[in-house]
Amino acid sequence: MAAPQRKRRVRSSESRVSARPAQKGISERLQRERQRRRKAAIRRRRRFVALVVVPVLLMLGNVYVHKISNDLDAKTKDLRQQQARVEANGERLQVRVAQLSRPERVRTLAHRELNMKDPGSQDMKFYSKHGEDGENGQQKTRGGNR
Repeated sequence: MAAPQRKRRVRSSESRVSARPAQKGISERLQRERQRRRKAAIRRRRRFVALVVVPVLLMLGNVYVHKISNDLDAKTKDLRQQQARVEANGERLQVRVAQLSRPERVRTLAHRELNMKDPGSQDMKFYSKHGEDGENGQQKTRGGNR
């Protein structure tokens, strides 16, 4: 159901003309009052923002910065622990390399697994400076085919 509408009263043109100067003064006063209220409302809003919103935002920002700082501190601590573990592992590996590369160990492995002999042993044969590689053993002449 539709709400009933107000009927406008129609005044005569004389009443409008005579009422204008009085309404003009009232409307100027109303406009000044409205402007004053608007300025007061703007001042209240600015005061509210300055006293409530800005400190709240600053506190939230402070909490956020502390959270980020704590997270970075934890990551730094973890990375330092990881660095210490890696350095300790590197030192262990260097010791292991030094142990495995000892000349005595290399010689025993060469004898056992590769059947190599020491250069001074009696089982080895030494050749002349040209050796027996096939080419020097053939004793080619200077004019021969190469």
